[in-house]
Amino acid sequence: MGGSAFAHSRAEPLIPEGGTLHVNVTGTDFASLDPAVNYDTDGAQLLYATCAKLVNYPDRRAPLGSVVAPEIASGMPTVSHDGRTYTFQLSHGYRFSNGAPVSAADFEYTLRRDLDPRMHSPAVPFLRDLVSYRASGDTLTLTLRRPAPDLLARLAMPFFCVVPAGTPIVARGLDTIPSAGPYYVAKRTPGVSVTLERNPYYSGPRPHHVDEIVFSVFRDGAQSVRDIEQGVADYDIHSMPGGLRRELARTYGVNGTRFFAHPMVETDSIVLNTSRPVFRNAAVRRAVAYAIDREALTRAIGFLPGKVTDRILPPAIPGYRKARVYPRRADIRTARKLMGNRRGSAVLYASDNPFEARVAVVLIRELARINIDVTVRPFRSAEYNRRIHRRAEPFDMALSGFVADYLDPYDFINVQLSGHNILESNNQNLSHFDDPAFNQRMDAAALLSGSRRYAAYAKLDADVVRQAAPIIPYANEYRVEFVSKRTGCIVLAPGAASGLDYAAVCLK
Repeated sequence: MGGSAFAHSRAEPLIPEGGTLHVNVTGTDFASLDPAVNYDTDGAQLLYATCAKLVNYPDRRAPLGSVVAPEIASGMPTVSHDGRTYTFQLSHGYRFSNGAPVSAADFEYTLRRDLDPRMHSPAVPFLRDLVSYRASGDTLTLTLRRPAPDLLARLAMPFFCVVPAGTPIVARGLDTIPSAGPYYVAKRTPGVSVTLERNPYYSGPRPHHVDEIVFSVFRDGAQSVRDIEQGVADYDIHSMPGGLRRELARTYGVNGTRFFAHPMVETDSIVLNTSRPVFRNAAVRRAVAYAIDREALTRAIGFLPGKVTDRILPPAIPGYRKARVYPRRADIRTARKLMGNRRGSAVLYASDNPFEARVAVVLIRELARINIDVTVRPFRSAEYNRRIHRRAEPFDMALSGFVADYLDPYDFINVQLSGHNILESNNQNLSHFDDPAFNQRMDAAALLSGSRRYAAYAKLDADVVRQAAPIIPYANEYRVEFVSKRTGCIVLAPGAASGLDYAAVCLK
């Protein structure tokens, strides 16, 4: 079943089986557990344990875990000569957690549900080139408007976790849906906990060692670290404050058996809402790009913060080029020249995690030097995510950490900046940037493949940052993971939002 890239996991000898993995979620709850609706890293990491897809990322570390392989598809699809039609044959034997067999009709329904306007699914921008999708027996056929070199990588996203045909269409999604992966969401109590249990009908090759995974939400960060040290909890989804990172690194070392630090496929940026009066002018946006101190903003993340950048694409994405447009430190003289006599007031949306509060303090100080007064509105993480993805929400600036949905430059450039992707809800173009010339260049780059594709996106990255500055990158973060003494079989899988792979974990 599936591709051979998944088959290694169950052949591992002497791996302990059973037990309950206890996971804390610091400061917030999951925004959604419905694959059609979820669009944050916490949910993506959880869904990686519950989902089965046509193709998926194997439970392997990079680079093997970064290469899409067949899962429920019996092999890679047959592609028509014109590159527009993909035909998948499905393996037999996969079942949902309610016992129903998985069919091609379920995949057809999953796509229809994602595209239904009533779902308000953020999957829509990733399916704009899909003309038709049709199930016949064990065959699923997808026809595209044009060739799409990144299609298989897109199909490995959580949006395309297969759900049973007939799953209700509910705008904010469902808390519990039968799933075909190693685990399923057995219970959710909003504001309290989520429980995953083994899918009793799962016969695929992915690992599934623990019996149960219990997520406790709205935990305190410092207490969570103490819980993990004492074995009361096993892991926390969220990175801990910088001071605690330093203490843990000193106590346990880095990248040994308990404390890990690794680059995320991610870019931290300041989003400037180009639909709002203060940032409609590109010169003002470029002034902000010169005024910020990228080194200070990155240090605000804390110990092991990551690397300073001024590029939208992170280093792990094809098309990344290390060539600086803006200085690492503030250039106030150039910023003031671009501002001229303009003054402005801006409302900054931020989540309430500690590092964003520190970033906001740095921004307030720096932008005051170019006559932009910033007022911060903090929200809990789940509420923050809901608000910034609404088109009509009246923020002028927002703090964004964009994590790769899949490993292609389209995800960072087109998804965040194409005017075609501005939606009323679940909007991913947070800057509301809609420039006809750049839209045309993004559309053209999406059709290219190989080195021509990546060269086009490298040029787009540099030009949009230099000329338009709708989003202002400043850091590529490291992610840190801390696990309990009893937690083993650690896999930091790229396909699991760069975090701990819950399906692979075992308890010693």
